[in-house]
Amino acid sequence: MGEYNSFFFVFNMLISRLSRSRIVSFSQSRYLSSLPALTTPIAAAKDEKFAELKPEETQVTKLKNGVRVATLERHGNVSCIQVFVGSGSRNEKPEQRGATHVLSNLLLQSTTEKTAFRLTREAEQAGISASAHSFRDALVYGCEVLRPCSVKGLRLVSDSLLKPALLPWEVKNAIAASKAEHDGLSKNPQALIVEHLHTAAYSGQTLGAPLYVQKQEYDALTPEAINQYLHENLTGGNVCVVGTNVIHDDFVDRCTELFEHLPAGKAATQAANYTGGDLRIESENPLSHVAFAFEGVPWSSDQIANISVLSKLLGGGSSFSAGGPGKGTYSRLYQYVLAEYNETKFAHAYQIMYSDSGLFGVVGSVSKGKEYELSNLLANALVGLKHLDEEEVARSKLQLKAGVATNLENRSIATDDFGRQILAYNKRFSPQELYAMIDKVDLKSLQKTVNRLFQSPLTVVAQGETRNVPAYGSISSALTK
Repeated sequence: MGEYNSFFFVFNMLISRLSRSRIVSFSQSRYLSSLPALTTPIAAAKDEKFAELKPEETQVTKLKNGVRVATLERHGNVSCIQVFVGSGSRNEKPEQRGATHVLSNLLLQSTTEKTAFRLTREAEQAGISASAHSFRDALVYGCEVLRPCSVKGLRLVSDSLLKPALLPWEVKNAIAASKAEHDGLSKNPQALIVEHLHTAAYSGQTLGAPLYVQKQEYDALTPEAINQYLHENLTGGNVCVVGTNVIHDDFVDRCTELFEHLPAGKAATQAANYTGGDLRIESENPLSHVAFAFEGVPWSSDQIANISVLSKLLGGGSSFSAGGPGKGTYSRLYQYVLAEYNETKFAHAYQIMYSDSGLFGVVGSVSKGKEYELSNLLANALVGLKHLDEEEVARSKLQLKAGVATNLENRSIATDDFGRQILAYNKRFSPQELYAMIDKVDLKSLQKTVNRLFQSPLTVVAQGETRNVPAYGSISSALTK
């Protein structure tokens, strides 16, 4: 009997709520119908004037010793600061092998004035997010911090770079971290094959010098060798300091205070010598990787937009991609490699640029035993660049523009690009200027770039089960016929 009564109680509540909702809905509809339409001007409204944001403004100042200080106002609340040293693993002497990589792990370690503990505490208290990265041609120390604390961020980063104590135990820990990152490469064959590409393309010299050196070379690295590397490469003409969302004049004053003691001049850098080559490495990885490359273009080339469009045109990605807008499923590597051969797990075009050289090519991964088929498909994709059509070029140009716009929305990427442009050109190209460069690309100019690529020696790298990869000579002949 109790269950019967509770059922009717709940039923009555539902009916009551439904009735009330209908009454409310009816009342609301009568009220809304009495209001003016949204398109009707409101007589009492006043024209409010809001602060107008100026377009992004770039300012560049060169200090007396050659240090370049550049700022970009993006009207944000977070400042992004980066100090670029235009030297990397290519500048290391034999006894300094691994110094660039180890230095990237010495950020926020003890300086000649402060302990690592104090630096870390100051970073935490100011909300500073610091990071460091090493490359073949650059060492970058940077941070992100709320705008009012930008000076603290700049000082913390600069002190770590310019005044490292290089205490033996801290260097030892940094070397251990570098070794761990080196060991992690074995689990990232796509990154490892890029390392091998540089080794083969430049015969292990200049840009071919390894960024991740062998363990025995790390063990031979001493604090004295690291200090000598810094002494040789920390020169005014080799350093660039960039900041976004900072006040330019104040930023220049602080940089003058922190960097004016550096000696003038550029660091000695041996010119890159692209040779091409063939490197095959047997490994037990379940997948085999094959990569082909030609010499690309340097930062100073007038064909940067062309080679970027070619890279987008080839495109590529992973076999498990779900597709959809912006996935690049109309790119050539998707259509003629990934979709053509189910054993292909990954295929992608790449371009890498430096101050005096670059690499352009394709890389793919495939199930072991299927390397011959993948090699043929990748070679055919490169040969196909000799035959382009207007539609796919137009689509690739739009994709490239979209990629530029998307990357510039990211603070870190935008600041990194800003710094590299200052290092290479002493100026920053606005997005509009970049779009204009892309718009100028046409079939004729692309053909010129393709011909230039195929005139350079081929680089072949295979990792995994390499015996099925065709001989270097047959691949080279197929690409140049």
